Amino acid sequence: MATRPLVAVDARPLQGPARYQGIGTYTRGLLEGLAEVADPASVVLFVEEEEDASVPAKWPFRQIHIARPRRPRRLQELWNFLLTP
Repeated sequence: MATRPLVAVDARPLQGPARYQGIGTYTRGLLEGLAEVADPASVVLFVEEEEDASVPAKWPFRQIHIARPRRPRRLQELWNFLLTP
């Protein structure tokens, strides 16, 4: 019995500050293309735990929620400052 191939896509770039930049644009285009040609059951998206409207419901793929590692508060502030364009 042949199993269908499974494609896993890290969709977290669509949830962060890079959603409209290089990797976010690439990921969005990849998912839009997969939505047109792939069996929805064969694609899995990895997304962050919190609900985020930046991963559109129009893509019929199963989502697996992963936890972002917690950073100390001061480090988180620095991280956010560095990632903000």
